[in-house]
Amino acid sequence: MKKALFIGHQYHTKTKSSDFMIELLSREYDVTIFNFDPYQDNIETHFNPLAGTAFDVVILWQIAPDMAIIKRLINSENFIFFPMYDACYAAPDKFWYGYRDVKIISFSQTLYKQLQEKGLSVDYIQYFPKPAAKFLPGDNTSIFFWQRVSEINLQTIRRVLRNKSDLQKVHIHQAIDPGHKVSANDGNSPYQIEYSTWYEQKEDMLKDINKSQMYMAPRIYEGIGMSFLEAMAMGRCVIAPDMPTMNEYIQNNQTGMLYNYEKLSALPAFNPEELGKNAYEYVKKGWQKWEQEKQNILAWIKAPLHKDEEKLKRLKKNLAEITKVYLFNLLNLMTIKKKSNRTKFYLFGWVPFFKIVYKATKTKLFLFNIFPLLVMKRK
Repeated sequence: MKKALFIGHQYHTKTKSSDFMIELLSREYDVTIFNFDPYQDNIETHFNPLAGTAFDVVILWQIAPDMAIIKRLINSENFIFFPMYDACYAAPDKFWYGYRDVKIISFSQTLYKQLQEKGLSVDYIQYFPKPAAKFLPGDNTSIFFWQRVSEINLQTIRRVLRNKSDLQKVHIHQAIDPGHKVSANDGNSPYQIEYSTWYEQKEDMLKDINKSQMYMAPRIYEGIGMSFLEAMAMGRCVIAPDMPTMNEYIQNNQTGMLYNYEKLSALPAFNPEELGKNAYEYVKKGWQKWEQEKQNILAWIKAPLHKDEEKLKRLKKNLAEITKVYLFNLLNLMTIKKKSNRTKFYLFGWVPFFKIVYKATKTKLFLFNIFPLLVMKRK
């Protein structure tokens, strides 16, 4: 059996959100699992035990390390990157250009289209969890909220569901993501609040989710969105920011409710039981499609790269890091472009002013980007 290395996020050992992919890979590969915590682990020292080990395929699951380092340490000709929208939606072109020789499989259609435009070798598939055996409506006066990030909290619920006068109970599951803080209750909440921390068994958490008819999506952006998808699969009415991947599954006021996170306002009237039933039926159909199409992932892993060289050439030309300085937030006083070994300064965004060229032993400064002004030698 061929050998696969699965490099995952350390946090997923708790959430188990990558287990379905490991199970799929295990059908054709002997899978070695290697977890990495980007918040604590040094990439050079952490991956050093793998140095020289050969694998037929290397899977980068949400982890987005420097590919130059990974390729130097790990012996493989086939690298597959599963990016998560929430982790890389703002990644610059320079980052993506580093993945030009890596096959990418996206669970977000929004990200898939963006990477296609850059010329990268990318395929798209939409994940669906297995639906519950039957639809149970739950309590229409209650909402389950798994708080994972600081930005979405009890105050968000109060503002978004201000018009939901029959909302009485809020279950807050306080299992925060790394780097975020739990928001304290201000003591003036109009709701009956109960708390939970970490469940020993996932089934216990699902039982609590099932008690409430509504479910508050925990993040502004998602990679796949396991948490809210499992809620939809149980027929919960999910209330979520109008952002990927939530808005790739939820049709507003049909299979859930979407709100504008940038400008919070009260949602209009809606029937959570009806929307929950619609969500349940939607996931049932999606699950059938996923079961038929998930084998495509194994085929894509074995397939050759299908990148667009012309688009990649244009991407390479646009790798400059641009900083703009505005006077009074209106007048573009200075534009700074950093690219490769040079930095250019433009007055008012277009008048060449300075150019700095960095070389191995010296740095040169040019006036108006043409005339040599200074040479700084380094020993």
